[in-house]
Amino acid sequence: MADPKYKVLFERRNQMLKKNEELYNLTRDSYIGGSAYNPSKYLIKNNTELEPQAVYNFRCELASYSNHVEPLLNIIIGAVYKQPPDRSNVPEFLSYVEKDIYKGKGIDLFMLNIALQSQLYPVAILIDSPKLSSPLTRAERILYNLNPYAVVYKYNEIRDFSIDTKGELLWILLDNTYIDNSDPMKEETEIVTYTLWTKTQAISFTKVMNGTDKEYTVRVDTVDHNLGIVPIVLSGFNNLDNDSLQSSPFQNIALSSKKIYNVGSMIDCSLFNGTFQLLVYPGKAPDALVGSYGSVAIIEFQADSSITPQFIKSGLDEIEPYITEIKRQEKSIYHQLGFKDPESEAVQYDSGKMKTVEFALKTQNILHNIAINLQFIENSIYKICAKYDQEDIDPKIIYDTKFTEENITEIKTELDELFKIYPYENLRKETAKVRSKLTLADKIDDNTLDTIYKDIDSTEIQEATTVTTIQE
Repeated sequence: MADPKYKVLFERRNQMLKKNEELYNLTRDSYIGGSAYNPSKYLIKNNTELEPQAVYNFRCELASYSNHVEPLLNIIIGAVYKQPPDRSNVPEFLSYVEKDIYKGKGIDLFMLNIALQSQLYPVAILIDSPKLSSPLTRAERILYNLNPYAVVYKYNEIRDFSIDTKGELLWILLDNTYIDNSDPMKEETEIVTYTLWTKTQAISFTKVMNGTDKEYTVRVDTVDHNLGIVPIVLSGFNNLDNDSLQSSPFQNIALSSKKIYNVGSMIDCSLFNGTFQLLVYPGKAPDALVGSYGSVAIIEFQADSSITPQFIKSGLDEIEPYITEIKRQEKSIYHQLGFKDPESEAVQYDSGKMKTVEFALKTQNILHNIAINLQFIENSIYKICAKYDQEDIDPKIIYDTKFTEENITEIKTELDELFKIYPYENLRKETAKVRSKLTLADKIDDNTLDTIYKDIDSTEIQEATTVTTIQE
């Protein structure tokens, strides 16, 4: 039977991380897209009375996720890294960091990875060493290529932490649980291991199961280190004093993208159902009707009914509010990044060059804050690496934190181009085609119908413009 104190340790969870875990799952899956964006998780089901399970399953099959988060985040991070950071003051003995700090990758690729993840969810960056218990001399480390290296822990692998009055970590508990499949003759086993890092030790706690799912003992392994700090950098946390979390615009973009995904599912279902009709016919339908109306099913009912034969079809005329809601969410995405959407943006011309009337200060602040955060993280990584050589340094790594109107305009141009590829602007045209087919297919030949389709495709859709201002 495990000591009760270990039960407390294995159940520890930072309350702010726990509270926001569902949001972090969403932003992670929204960035990855594909099969990670599972409709059973993100496609909202109406109550059973309004939407039977079979209808919901059908919507899940039709649902198509358009990834807004990944390309937009790549655009923003690409702008931050357009100018490489200045590392001219880094001591020579830390040159390995630039070449190999994380799984064979140098600091540039590693920081790019951290920049992306930090905007999606909090992470902890551990700087570990192959010889933590018996520190090597610098010459030995270089000779045997046993350099400190980084390990990244995502939000769901950070169990809990504590800080002192200076905002420095006192300890942090990390989840190192893994699947053991080392023996091909045995079933793979989950090994639950938590590691507690303090300013002087790294203590691993591993559950050793006693033949049941509930009974276990705990194996404790302790390794001392002489760093005098917890060798971890946190990112995605704003004020560690009160455990508050840094807000990222991409979390709100993920929420808007989820709404678009759900509204788009309703449109897809309406378009699909709109291609099929039901003919309600009193009594037995004449043989001449059967098979003569294309995608039509005939429902026969009592012959003495007063209801006349009529078609039942999906209300495609009601699809417009859905498209309006999608456009509203797309505007919200623009606003999250500090821009007005193209429909509401007033422009002026200066020396033949188009400029927005309002300079996107919010966008500039987003870029500035990301750059400042990355600068802090990278300087901290170098400082911790130097600690393993018993050195205290100030590497003075400098990121470009000044972003011009030209930088902002380039981002806006990429953003505008990106939204041109999303399908929702063309849904009205596709809906018009469906309406034409349902209304005219039995009255005109296929060539005439193709001509109507071409006219629809070439028509410029006009929408009412709503002027929107952004509150900085």
